[in-house]
Amino acid sequence: MKELLITISLPDDIPSDDEGLRQARRAGAESAVIKLWEAGHLSTREAAGQLQLSYYDFLDLLGSRGVPVVREMSEPAELARALEEVRSHRASRAE
Repeated sequence: MKELLITISLPDDIPSDDEGLRQARRAGAESAVIKLWEAGHLSTREAAGQLQLSYYDFLDLLGSRGVPVVREMSEPAELARALEEVRSHRASRAE
């Protein structure tokens, strides 16, 4: 498996435990994974795993970023099955 490393030079006076730095690290990882997912290099489950999210939490992340969750699906049955799975999960979370 390949690794993607991104290096950004920062001033030395930023503490390594700085909350802003932690948030930037997370936002960078999310953006990179989403771009790789959009390009078809990662499946939804692989992308979720890279971010240590559940499948459904990754779908929620995509939605919060305005990224269409449904890419082209070759079969209408595949789309219907995916929609039913999401609806079922949301219903179980609401209980």
